[in-house]
Amino acid sequence: MASLGGNLRFALTASAPISSTVLSFLRATMGCMICEGYGQTECTGGCTFSLIGDSSTDHVGAPLPCAMVKVVDIPDMNYFSKNGEGENGTLRIIDRKKHIFKLSQGEYVAPEKIENIYLRSAPVLQVFVHGDSLQVKDIYLHAEMFSVANGLLTPTLKSRRSDIRSVFQEQLANMYKTPV
Repeated sequence: MASLGGNLRFALTASAPISSTVLSFLRATMGCMICEGYGQTECTGGCTFSLIGDSSTDHVGAPLPCAMVKVVDIPDMNYFSKNGEGENGTLRIIDRKKHIFKLSQGEYVAPEKIENIYLRSAPVLQVFVHGDSLQVKDIYLHAEMFSVANGLLTPTLKSRRSDIRSVFQEQLANMYKTPV
C-alpha cells in the first residue's frame, strides 16, 4: 500500500481478539497477510502469532510452527481438552474464563460477544450483559454512562465487569426475583 510506504508485507495485531469483519476490512485495504498474537504482549504474544487472512495456506488461525500451545482443562466449567474442546489445530481466544457463564441448556457464552451485537443498534450507547446459569432473564435500563470517573471503565475504556456487578447488585437481584 503506497500510503504506508509501498513495502508493507504483513501487519500484526495483538491484545484482544479482532473481529472477522475488521480482519476482512484490513485485508482488503492493506492487501497483506495479518498475524494475530494472543497473551500478554510482553510475555507470550510474540510466540503465539497465528496467520490470519492468508487463504493460500492451511495454517489460517493456527499458531506458527515455532509455537506449541496447550489448552488447559477448566474442571469447574466442565471443559476438558481430552473431549476435543479447544484442541482443533487452531488458536482462538473466546473470552476470559472469569467472564464466561453457562446457559441453562449447557452452552457457554462470552457476554462481550452478546454486548457487541446489542451495540450494533443505533439507540444503544452502552450495554453490560450479566448471566446466571440458574436464573430467569430480564433487562435494566440505566441513564448514566459507564466511565473511568465513576469507576466502571478501565483507562482503556473496557468494562470493569466485577465493579459493574457490585454497583448493580441490587438491580440484578431484583431482576432475578421477577418471573419472566
